[in-house]
Amino acid sequence: MLNDLEKARAELEREEKKLDMIVTGIGAYLCLIDREMKITWGNKPFVNQFGMVDGFKDIACNKIFGCGNDFPEDCTAKRVFMSGRREETKKLVIGGDNEKKYYHFIGSPIKDVQGNITHVLELVQDITKMWEMEHQKEIIYNINKIVSSDLMSDMLFRSISNELKRVIEFDRVSITLIGEKTPKREVTVIDKSYDYTAINENDWFRKEESLLEQVTFTGKPFIVRDTSKSAFVPDRLLLKEGIMSRLSFPLEYKGNIIGTINFGSSKKNSFSEKHFTILKQIAMQLAIAVENARLFKKTRESEKRYKDLYDNAPDIYITNDENGIIINCNKTGAEILGYKKEELIGRHIFDFQTEKNREVVKKLLPKRLSGQLVKGLELQLIKKDGCIIDVSLNDNHICDDNGRITAIRSVYRDITAKTILESQLLEAEKLASTGRVVASVAHEINNPLEGIINYLQLLLERMGEKDEKRKYVELVMDGIYRIAGIVRSLLDSNLHIMEEKGDHDINYHIQNVVNLLQEKLSQSKIKVIQTIDKNISHVKCHPSKLEQVFTNLILNSLDAMPNGGSINITAQAKDSYLQIEFADNGCGIREKDLPNIFEPFFSTKKGTGAGLGLWICYNIIAEHAGKISVKSTLNAGTTFQIQLPILNTDS
Repeated sequence: MLNDLEKARAELEREEKKLDMIVTGIGAYLCLIDREMKITWGNKPFVNQFGMVDGFKDIACNKIFGCGNDFPEDCTAKRVFMSGRREETKKLVIGGDNEKKYYHFIGSPIKDVQGNITHVLELVQDITKMWEMEHQKEIIYNINKIVSSDLMSDMLFRSISNELKRVIEFDRVSITLIGEKTPKREVTVIDKSYDYTAINENDWFRKEESLLEQVTFTGKPFIVRDTSKSAFVPDRLLLKEGIMSRLSFPLEYKGNIIGTINFGSSKKNSFSEKHFTILKQIAMQLAIAVENARLFKKTRESEKRYKDLYDNAPDIYITNDENGIIINCNKTGAEILGYKKEELIGRHIFDFQTEKNREVVKKLLPKRLSGQLVKGLELQLIKKDGCIIDVSLNDNHICDDNGRITAIRSVYRDITAKTILESQLLEAEKLASTGRVVASVAHEINNPLEGIINYLQLLLERMGEKDEKRKYVELVMDGIYRIAGIVRSLLDSNLHIMEEKGDHDINYHIQNVVNLLQEKLSQSKIKVIQTIDKNISHVKCHPSKLEQVFTNLILNSLDAMPNGGSINITAQAKDSYLQIEFADNGCGIREKDLPNIFEPFFSTKKGTGAGLGLWICYNIIAEHAGKISVKSTLNAGTTFQIQLPILNTDS
């Protein structure tokens, strides 16, 4: 009987050892949980992972496993006690070292002889690595899907950043690219969880002494575990942002490193080599997306440059289809013709031809569509305001993939100025012959002028200083001197042989001209209002020439006010120049005539003027290194503005 008992005990010990080997070697954590949710027993792997069971007497199982302070709804032990059957769940928990773990919990009921559940046998499998692999696969799939969905942008990069945050803890992520035409590097996109920033998007930095240089040199990722001890220059700036550790991973495209994706954390030693695995699987797609974005940017810039050249070319570009309908035009062309671009598109090219040219263009259209090119054909186009401009036409064909001509791009060069110049040259030739006659007449005028001057001088000598008639004789003398000056200018073909320049009081010479013309102005019921700054510095000038300008401007105003009016003359110093204005309230000048107002032989006086007065004024002011300009409103008045440099004596 005793022997049988000993044998039974030995057999039981062997079975216990077998069971212990099974329980210990199962590779999972095995424990017993009582109804108070306390752990009463654990196998060796459990003890090695979580500690001795005796130390858990007052601690519930949820805190030991890292399930939180309260029992979760999917707690297997709790569910087993309630259902009386086997329960299981998979759950992400936080371990004692704050490390994320993914456990598979399987709970089975343990019953007493009465069939009551007294304990739950909990089998806990650590499936973290398996979960991480599946998790990473999902994230990699999501990121690759995001990258392939569109070009790289701020919004796209934030989506990538959000996915990466599921597997990498960071406070800042950015992409840095190597400049294609510069040894510098550019920070292209940034996503961060804080406001303050020392490095912004689109900032450029030297590549030298940077983390990018290290990565491109070695071709491998690099970790800065403590930025306060880093030798890289940008880390000093990032330290101001609170970044304590960094990870930089290379982005490689077609065998070349084009940049890096960079992570920053507010904690030291936040990154490790385990992060390389997931980054390696997305880096290629990320590099392709970045390069595509670069290519797209270049294409957009190229298109913008082409559009800018096309729109701002000095010529009129008009593209018409086979029916002569305008399908495109450049900005310059629309502006020259006086239209908005959208007003031109959809109209027929014949709408802008003169009646004379329309027949020519009609006959040419079929020939142009059949392959004939037009080169240098001179035509006329009608602008929106009815004005006609002279143009020279050159063609280019636009063909489809089969070589069939589908449209014609016409280049119209405005040659109106050339035509006017040619006309002016003809007028100049006429003037040359007239000039020879004028020079002869001027020579004959000079002789009697000398006599008049001598007799006036004698008359002045016989008059007393207080003689009331003396001022009238002096005015006549000044007028004769001015006539003599004009005659000398006519004899001077280059308009440069004048009296020597000197310092003169402009106010005096303005007043002199007004006094000379006062009788004529009074007869025409024209009032002259002068607003003259008496403290204006003297100006180095040829006074008789400037008086000629003032006279021309006042007489022009007089012609513009046949029923009377007023002329406002103002003179004031502005910075380094003297500004003189002659403003009238006469009939004004048409807007289309203003650009030509200072051209020779151009006149608005309908045959009564030679068109030389303002041209002479322009040249006289130019000889004084000054400027003359005009503003006018039809039926409201005209203002001529003169600017003359105020020079010191040394100048």
